[in-house]
Amino acid sequence: MNLYEARKKLANGLSIKDMHLKVTTYGRVSTDHEEQKTSLINQKDFFYEMILNNKNWTFVEGYIDDGISGTTDYKRDNFMRMLKDAKNGKFDLILTKEISRFSRNTLDSIKYTRLLLSYGVAVYFYSDNINTIYNDSELRLTIMASMAQDEIRRLSERVKFGMARAQKKGVLLGNNSLYGYNKQSNMLIPIEREAKVVREIFNLYAVEKKSLIKIANFLNDKNIRTRDNNLWTTSTLVRMLKNPKYKGFYCGKKVEVENYITKKVKKIPESKWITYKDCEKISPIVSQKIWNLANSILNEKKKSTSASKCNYSLSHKIFCKEHKKTYRRRKGKVNATWYCSVYLDKGKKFCRSGGVKEKKIKEMVLNKLYENGFNLLNVKKYLLKMYGSFNQISILKKEFVKMKTKIECNKKHLLNLLIEGYITKEMYVAKCKEYDNKILNAKNKIKKISVTNDLSNISFFVDKELSKEYIFDKVIENSIEKVMISNKNNVQILEFVYKDGKKTVSNSINLQS
Repeated sequence: MNLYEARKKLANGLSIKDMHLKVTTYGRVSTDHEEQKTSLINQKDFFYEMILNNKNWTFVEGYIDDGISGTTDYKRDNFMRMLKDAKNGKFDLILTKEISRFSRNTLDSIKYTRLLLSYGVAVYFYSDNINTIYNDSELRLTIMASMAQDEIRRLSERVKFGMARAQKKGVLLGNNSLYGYNKQSNMLIPIEREAKVVREIFNLYAVEKKSLIKIANFLNDKNIRTRDNNLWTTSTLVRMLKNPKYKGFYCGKKVEVENYITKKVKKIPESKWITYKDCEKISPIVSQKIWNLANSILNEKKKSTSASKCNYSLSHKIFCKEHKKTYRRRKGKVNATWYCSVYLDKGKKFCRSGGVKEKKIKEMVLNKLYENGFNLLNVKKYLLKMYGSFNQISILKKEFVKMKTKIECNKKHLLNLLIEGYITKEMYVAKCKEYDNKILNAKNKIKKISVTNDLSNISFFVDKELSKEYIFDKVIENSIEKVMISNKNNVQILEFVYKDGKKTVSNSINLQS
């Protein structure tokens, strides 16, 4: 719609209902509760009837976001689709119940109504009696939107206060979704069928020392599913093993809403959790001893992982061709093995690539490098690059030229000052000597670096067979862009992509052997 012409008509006594407009609707409910869904249907029917009863209006199919918060606009798919359709001129007017259904964020309310107006689309907030086609609407909209935003703030505070009080009183918050339990009358009662699985998980991990990925695969192979009928993953198992409720402990205040507008949640450190033994309300499924043992192992593995976190030469260079995910390193008793991230997180049901021995990868990398004419001289060059000599010398030489040019200019200026009697001869000589020493020191520095980093002088760092780890790492770093791994009939194929743009594919070799 042409807003200028529309506002002229309004100024001349016409109403919005007198204009020929394409009209649509927007509705939203923030929960899946039946009463809210019924309310949404009623809104839709009301606006549909309003549009049909006006002969000047043409109905355009409306937009609904079901069970989504108004504070998170980017998650409202239909709201964002509506904006796109508005830009394309699909309609002229949007009918919505109230500002709080449109957006509870004042800035977003203004932002989106302004955006829609730039597309020639007005918004009519029925309950608030605000139509953005009028020039004075933004002031009223700002006031009403601020009130809506403040209401959600107060609601958030009331909810937070209520939850804190409930937690202190030992009220079991949350729904009936904890695997192994059924929530009844503020008590967690074990479901024996699921409790048996929980005990088996703790036993496999704490007693039999099985890895999380092996446990996940074991459960999935036996067709055992989570409460949501999903496959088991390592992250699901970690959450279970760390939950104190399985040993009969109350546990609350694990998370907190950081921002009531964005609904961003932050994790609370374990030291600040509300945790205490409460076997009357929470029947333990596993003993405190086995729970503590499992968590001791988890913590040790976490420490070990954190301590060993480093960028290996192959880190972020090996990719699963199927999932486009990086491979991650796992240290074994003898050799390290690399696995697809999907395989590690979810198990073989999701990725059957299996593990690739680091030793085998390195062997193949070096073979490929040799096939492409890589030799010891190349290694030395890479090492020179590693120590930054090429770049360093180049930079120093450029700086030297600049410095020398500047010094020569300064010397000419000094000579003029001497001739005109502004400085003495002694002062002139002393300053020139200072400049000459500066040039000499710069020359010596360049010469020293050139000698130190000569190819013949770094041979000490080169091992004949490239067995030294740091040499291999630098070779990889400077030559390989990435390695793509695919699996065909239990045969893994490596595709090498070099930094110079070249690509090679390995022979079909079973790397699992």
